[in-house]
Amino acid sequence: MLAVVIIAVSGGLVYAYSQQVSLLHAKEKEKIALNKKSLAVAQDQKELKSTITKLHDDDYIAKLARSEYFLSEKGEIIFNIPDENDKKKESSN
Repeated sequence: MLAVVIIAVSGGLVYAYSQQVSLLHAKEKEKIALNKKSLAVAQDQKELKSTITKLHDDDYIAKLARSEYFLSEKGEIIFNIPDENDKKKESSN
């Protein structure tokens, strides 16, 4: 009878140990994934701070406005050159 109790207790301990080990492995994988995500977020934050710094520069804002919104300075002429994608779309229609 004592042997059965010892085997049952040992089996329970081994089962609990194996559950804890598998939980530990799962948490380590989750930690690695979160660390990768944290690094990606930190990189994005660094890029956004750089963009914010650039947006405080008047020359950068003027360049951005000219390129994105086809604005010009006094005396400049804007020529709109179609992209390769536009040419392909027109030829397929």
